[in-house]
Order: sequence, then C-alpha cells, then structure tokens
Amino acid sequence: MKNGNKFLFLFDEKRMLIHSFLHSTILIFLVFITLLIARRYDSVASFLKTLDLIFKSTSIYYPITIGVAIVISCGEIDLSISGGFAFYSMLLLFLSNFKWDPIIVYSIVLFFSLLIGFLMGFLIIRLRVPSLIVTLGGSYVLYGIAFLINFILINGGKSFSLEKKYLIPMFQCSWLWALLLIIFLFFIKYFTLHWNQHLSTGIDNNAAQLAALPVFRVKIFAYIMSSILCFLSSILMFIGFNNGGWDIGTGKGIELIAIATAVIGGTRISGGKLNPINVGLAAALWQSFKYLSDINQDVKPQTQELALGLFLIIVAVFSSKNFMNK
Repeated sequence: MKNGNKFLFLFDEKRMLIHSFLHSTILIFLVFITLLIARRYDSVASFLKTLDLIFKSTSIYYPITIGVAIVISCGEIDLSISGGFAFYSMLLLFLSNFKWDPIIVYSIVLFFSLLIGFLMGFLIIRLRVPSLIVTLGGSYVLYGIAFLINFILINGGKSFSLEKKYLIPMFQCSWLWALLLIIFLFFIKYFTLHWNQHLSTGIDNNAAQLAALPVFRVKIFAYIMSSILCFLSSILMFIGFNNGGWDIGTGKGIELIAIATAVIGGTRISGGKLNPINVGLAAALWQSFKYLSDINQDVKPQTQELALGLFLIIVAVFSSKNFMNK
C-alpha cells in the first residue's frame, strides 16, 4: 500500500512537471509569435533589442503580478494594488520635497507598505471581512490619499520630479529585482515549509485550520508580500522607466491586468496553485500584446484587452478541475 501511494505521488509529481513545462513552452512560443507579427526586423540584433525592451518592461510589472498571484494562491484576492501603485510613488515624491536622506525616505515608504499589507490581512483574517471589500475599499482610500498629496504638491508649488540623489541606481535595474524575486520564491518553495502551508491553505482553508497549519501567518505574509511588491513595482516604474517623473494616473486599472496575467500564468483562481516562472512568462506575453498595439497604428489599443481576455478564458477552461478530470 505504501509503495502504491509512493508510485501515485511520483506519477502525479511527474505529470505536474510535464504540464508546467508545456505551459511554459506555449507561453514562450506565443511571446515570440506576437513579437514577430508586431513588425519586420532588419536583423537578429533588432529582434534581440525588442526582446530586451519586452524583458525590461515585464520585469517592472512582474513584482506586482506575482504579488497578486501569491494572494490568489492562498485563497484570497487583492484589488488594492492599483491604489497602492499610485500612493507609494506619490508618497515618495512628497517626502523627497523635505530633502531628507534617501535611506530615510525609502524606509518610510517601505514601512507604509508593510503596515498597509498587515492591516488588510488583519481585517480579512481576524475580523473576517471579505477580501474583495477590504482590498477594493483599500484601493479607493490609497487613491484618495494619492490625489490629496497631488493637490498639496500643486498648491504648494512643490517639485513633481525626484532629485538626482533619490534616483538610486539599483532601482533602475528592474531585471535584477525580478531575478532576485524568483530566487527568493524558489528558496521558500524548496527550503522551507511555508510554500506547502501556503498552497494547502489555498486548496482548503478549513482543512488547513483543522490540520493546525498557521493560516493567519500564511495569509498575513501573503498580503504583506503583495503590498511590498506593489511598492517595488511602483518605484521601478517611477525611477527605472519614468526617470523620476510621475503621473498619478499611472497604473490605473492595473489590478485587473495583474489578476488576469496571474491566472494565464497558471495561478488557480480558487487557490492552491502557483508557478512563479509561468506568471513571469504570462506578464511577458501581456507586454508583447501591448507592444504589438503600440507599434502598429492599424491595431487598436483594445486589441490587447481582447487577446488577454481570450487567453484568460482558454486557460481557465483548460485548468478547471472538471476539464482535467475528463
């Protein structure tokens, strides 16, 4: 019996690896096809330059997407990231006008991201307020504060761009942060118990509690991670892409794109499944769609939403339990 269980476990593990590999292959193929359709390339170097552009833009949005995926995979939802995306950069901009040391300014913004993630997680887990309501309300609150800061800066005649001392070089290397994040997640997966506890909580929250798993810690960690990664994406966009200039409307509606991308990357919307590599590839696919519509005037911007929606439905159908059991 024990040998039979071991065989079934190994068979299931092997099947999951094959499924994950096929998923990765399809996503990579679609990225390449989309870029080849986008325009004609004079040389291989020209194509590689476009790939580099897609890679950089993907690495900016990867933290916010994997943050949402982490929350979804433990059985919850996070709609606050759109407001957080605006708030963290506006707060950084506001604090920079006091001419404080960059370490102090960034530490304050990081502290607020930790606090916001913890408060949302506490309201959801301890007070049992639905995550949809808490995070949606949180998004509006953060947007409201961001607009208030924007109003104060305008009326106070303050600067709307960061001074050079705040343009920290390490935030201009978005690919490095994406790589470090993947390494960190794989460390958690293979060298700690947290990954299995996280996915077990996402599969069945009640069963996880009966099994005495640290459900509170798992979900608090997920929301804190999502909030910190939202802060990271916001700063990478602010410094690495916009070079210290900011528009408060940047990131509007990004939470829906992040959720869709996370699901296309194999994150099960009901919880219990997460693949950091495939989530990154799905983010690259979204950036490829965006590049296709941006570079071709004949292609309407709504086409990227259409393509993303179709892929989302297809992936949802193929990954559903009813489909997999047939």
